[in-house]
Amino acid sequence: MTKTEISELASNQEETDTRVVLYLKFAASKGYKSAVVRTPDTDILVILLHHAPSIPIDIYLDTGTGKNRKIINVSELAETKGPDYCTALLGLYVFTGEDATSAFKGKGKLGPLKMLHKNPKYNAAFRLNLMKQLNKFCFNSDFFLLFLLLHIIYLYPFLLQ
Repeated sequence: MTKTEISELASNQEETDTRVVLYLKFAASKGYKSAVVRTPDTDILVILLHHAPSIPIDIYLDTGTGKNRKIINVSELAETKGPDYCTALLGLYVFTGEDATSAFKGKGKLGPLKMLHKNPKYNAAFRLNLMKQLNKFCFNSDFFLLFLLLHIIYLYPFLLQ
């Protein structure tokens, strides 16, 4: 067996979830028309939805286990939802429950997602959250902090009592 390093795939990213985007871009550059990402972890769906429009390849996610496995056409879903929603979804993911962040107690990831669906006005705040995370700058906006506070209050309305 011969081991060959592919220089285009060199990266300092430790998380496989984010490295998959690099692999998909590489596959597209080599002329592949579609790719299937297999993982039981649905977190990668959020990452792929955000990046799908910038990758000229049809992306499918094979997720779940056993009888609960399913194939999701990520490229089609990203196009249907639109870039603003997909970016807001990634911002929400970073704020509420990415692998390095604990989810809000008793809310998991579904509660915040339902909130995003019911209140599209939060999209802008979570897009800003994502930009803050990606750009690594200090974000001292009272407006942004108010939106995050409203999100937490939405999840835990008893805090107002």
